[in-house]
Amino acid sequence: MQNNIISPEYTSTFQALVLRVKQAQYTALKAFSTEKVLMAWDFGKLISEQIKTHNWGDAVVVNLAKDLQIEFAGVSGFSERNLRRMKLFYETYSQNEKLALMVSEISWSNNLIILEKCKNHLEAEFYIKKCINNGWSKYDLQRNITDKLFENNLLAQNNFDKTLVVSEEVKQRIAWEFRDDMGIELINGENPFAEKEIEESIMANLNAFLLSMEGKFSFVGRQVELTAGDEKFFVDLLFYHFELNCFVVMELKASKFKPEHLGQIQGYMAIIDQTKRRESMNPTIGILVCKDKNRILVEYLLEKTTQPVGIATFNNKKYTELGDELKKLLPSEEEIAKRLANLD
Repeated sequence: MQNNIISPEYTSTFQALVLRVKQAQYTALKAFSTEKVLMAWDFGKLISEQIKTHNWGDAVVVNLAKDLQIEFAGVSGFSERNLRRMKLFYETYSQNEKLALMVSEISWSNNLIILEKCKNHLEAEFYIKKCINNGWSKYDLQRNITDKLFENNLLAQNNFDKTLVVSEEVKQRIAWEFRDDMGIELINGENPFAEKEIEESIMANLNAFLLSMEGKFSFVGRQVELTAGDEKFFVDLLFYHFELNCFVVMELKASKFKPEHLGQIQGYMAIIDQTKRRESMNPTIGILVCKDKNRILVEYLLEKTTQPVGIATFNNKKYTELGDELKKLLPSEEEIAKRLANLD
């Protein structure tokens, strides 16, 4: 095996082993965790209903907390704060049948983070499903919420909905796998950098990079040589997507997006389709990763592009506070709900 090439088979095997370990860890904790969440739900329901039925003031929670702590001396979890959280937990999800069924599949600590951090049921559903599907710890969840993964996925700029020849269900799932801004830990991030350094940083953290893309990608190679007549070209990074059954070309730019970058990656995609793609495979996808981009220009160009291309940035951290301009670009609630329905 060449040092700079990891076969799709090897990568998929490694990812399968990592996933199996996470599944084992998750299963061991799930029985205890599920009961804890169900108890919190029952506590919240009883307290909420009794306060309404008997017109009790909310201060009754203080008394309940004191009496429970006396009854179960030495057992944690019955503080006034926790009882109020349980009440809020039940009242938040009791009218949403889908979420009411899902919350018991993740830990109580993850439920509390989502309850506190998520602004609406659509965002909560996204993170609950991510916790279920990926076995996220509370640290994974906190990091991804802090990094605004929900908005990052929703704002991804690509034309896949118009160019991918797959079912609508698959399109909706794929929509969650490509991000508007990628977290690439630059080795010398404080200094000026070039495309080669971005590539080196991805290679140094390749497994983490692949796992961040939901485990559907296999690494094929870096600086992959392409030939067209007497000319040679080199693709920065080449991946294979299992579900879409196609190559994914990734070109890295240390500068702001320019229209000519789109022409370059489309040329590489065309050569790969002619020289490397097998008959059984779907057309190649292209992902341009740039230092920055003009979103309006990108939309204009993607509208006229017939090849499946996405244009992302890296390390812009622009979602810390989602401004009004970005909020306007978010899909409608109906579109988000449709995507979520296929996020399994």
